[in-house]
Amino acid sequence: MNLLATTSLESAGTLPERLQALLAQSHYFVLPPRRPDRHFPRVVKNRAHKFPTKKMPVSVNWLALAPRGSYLQEQKKMADGRGR
Repeated sequence: MNLLATTSLESAGTLPERLQALLAQSHYFVLPPRRPDRHFPRVVKNRAHKFPTKKMPVSVNWLALAPRGSYLQEQKKMADGRGR
């Protein structure tokens, strides 16, 4: 199966026999036909965790959470033009 990766390193005389070897092995790589009674595609299920995960909020108003006189409040005042 490594034929495609090493073809550029091979001499031209060895390519026909390597191709024959690949064709001889090709029946190992054919997938079986799909079962007709399968209605849903296969999916990888999520792994169950021992403890619930902490979900972070999607959007947060950090200025509302910041204490008065904090760096964030001061920066907002400066941006609004109400600086010191």
